[in-house]
Formats: sequence, C-alpha cells, structure tokens
Amino acid sequence: MTNSLRTPMRHEPQYTVTKKPMKKLFATVLVGSLALTASCKDFLDVNTNPNAPQTASANLYLPPMLHWWVSAPQWDGRFVSRYTQQFILVGSSPSTWDRMGYDPGSDNGAQQWRDVYWSFGQNLVDMMTKAEAEERWDVLGVGYILKGWGWMVLTDLHGEIIVKEAIDQSKFYFNYDTQEYAYQEAIAMYDKAIENLKRTDGAVNATYLGQRDKIYAGDRTKWLKVSYGLKAIALNHYSNKSTYKPADVIANVDLSLASNADDALLQFPALVNDDRNFYGPTRGNMPSYRQTYFIVGLMDGTQFSGAVDPRMTRMLSPSPDGLYRGLDPALGTYGALSTAQRPNNIWGYAASPASGSPVRYIFDDKSRFPAMTYAQL
Repeated sequence: MTNSLRTPMRHEPQYTVTKKPMKKLFATVLVGSLALTASCKDFLDVNTNPNAPQTASANLYLPPMLHWWVSAPQWDGRFVSRYTQQFILVGSSPSTWDRMGYDPGSDNGAQQWRDVYWSFGQNLVDMMTKAEAEERWDVLGVGYILKGWGWMVLTDLHGEIIVKEAIDQSKFYFNYDTQEYAYQEAIAMYDKAIENLKRTDGAVNATYLGQRDKIYAGDRTKWLKVSYGLKAIALNHYSNKSTYKPADVIANVDLSLASNADDALLQFPALVNDDRNFYGPTRGNMPSYRQTYFIVGLMDGTQFSGAVDPRMTRMLSPSPDGLYRGLDPALGTYGALSTAQRPNNIWGYAASPASGSPVRYIFDDKSRFPAMTYAQL
C-alpha cells in the first residue's frame, strides 16, 4: 500500500486554515443553511392546500371511532370465543386459540388494543380538546364515553394496560397500570361523560353532533343513557369484591336504556368491503367457525338447571335436522356426527352462502350491529 492510499491517523491534520478563513467558512455555511431551510419550507408548502381547511372540526373525528367502537369487539371476538371454548375453527385438529394459545408473530386478538391506542389514540385527544375549547359539551361527552369504554374493554381482555402514560408522544417505552386502576379510570370517564351530556349551555347542538353521529343522529339524551349503562357494566365487574354495591348497578341501569328503541346500533351500508358487517357473509370471516357443546350447554339448560336461554335460537345455529348441537374443542372436527347432525355456521349454512342469501340474526352484511342493548342491560 502506498502513502497516497494510507488512512491518516487521528492526530494527523487533514488541512490547516487561519482564523479569518474559518470565519468566512462559517458565514458561508450559515448562509447556505438558511437558504436550505427556506427552500425546505417552500418545498413542504406543496402539502398546504389553499382550497381546503387544514384542521378538522371536532365532529369530523367521530365516524371512524364509532365504527371501531362497534367493530373492534367483532374482530377480537373471533379469537376470544375460541380461547373461551365457545367456538372452534373446524379443521383436521385443534389450532392455536382453540388450545387456549395464540398466533405468534401476528396481531390476531389485538384489534381493540390497536384501536384504543391508534384508531382512537391522538384522534380522540384532538376531538375532545377541540370540543372542550368550543364548549361543545355533547361532543365532549361522547368522547369521554369512548375513552372510558376503551380502558374498560382493554383491561377486560389484556389485564394490565397503559393508562397514565398513554398517548405520550415523548415516550418509546411505557409503564403498565393495574387492572384496578384501569377500571377506576373507566368509571371516572363515564362520570365525566354524564356531567357533560347533561349540559345544554355553550355550543351544545344536536344538528352539529348529528352530522357525524351514526349511532343516535345527535340525540344527546340517548348518549347520556349509554353513559349510565356503561357505568353499570363497570360497577358490576366488582361483584367479587367487598366493595360491590348491586344497588348502584341497578340504579345506573334504571337511568340507562329504557327500551329497545334506545339500543346503540350501527347500521352497515355494505357499499364496500370495509363498511360491511365484519360478521357478514360477503367478508367471509366465519365460514369454518362452529359453536361448541360448552356454549350450547350454557344456553339449553344443561348447565343451569333447565333454564333455557331465550336468546339461543338467535345466537346459536341449529344443525340441518333442527337440533342444537356443539362440537368438542379437543377434537377440532365434527367427530362422528353425520352431515345432518353437524351444526351450521353463524349464517345458517354448511358453507359460505351465495351473495344475497338470507342469513340469521345480526350476521347479514347490512345488519344493524349492537354496541349496547336494552336486553343486555
């Protein structure tokens, strides 16, 4: 290797300059940097649309969050129902969730996690901040409902979750909070929702809220009932605690939905894939799912001294011979059942039905899918 190719050592100077040229060099670099900053700003200005607003009004945040309020439990329900042995995915043998496991390297079973921290996430923070600044107490109240619901269903599913440090953009690592704390926060959010939804001052406006409210078309009083219903559900989670007060649960239920007309339902228009019911036949997410003997036993009176659940004919699917049967999760197959004895899928068929075929209960592409119902409470 010749000297011309030798890498110089750190102590060897690469160049020498006097103080005066260094000042000139610094000035030149500074001017260049300012010019570069200006040019970058000019370049980024192409993303500013002079013909459209650059910020969204508070009510515009609402539709996608209401969609996920209803849809997220459906996505995760595919896996939770298998983990809890109420449905199985029929195959040659039991698979992951049917064996109370999970799918490594997959986000299966994590939709509600995604929605609380991302689909809601900063969007919900921004909506509530704008609503409060504009004194839109009805929009703010709905925001508190979604916030409380997120903490409640997420801790139900995952146990310890991130609450105190959630949506902190300065962090890359987060501390988890206890389930007890998550429930306390959920109830606190419902109380704030009730407080705000009772208000009629400020800029409370049913028309403004109703422009994007796909559940109640801006009816603040029905959202108030939802607040009480969710609070009742949260309080009922304490049934194994010494602090449990069933009278408080009942009192909140009494202030909640008064009839089926108050049900919180989302109508799926079914124009494109993403606005079809996730459990509808066109999306094809459930053709190989079948009910287990465990869920049948819970509803047909086997487990509860002959008390037949009146919802069984809606929630479960009979076999072609008209009887209600369930499969054994340990087998993962139909076992020795004949074709006529095998339970149909949720749509009432042995396989995916043809487009436009009549289906059962709330499993149509255009079903009005419930977030909360009077019957549930």
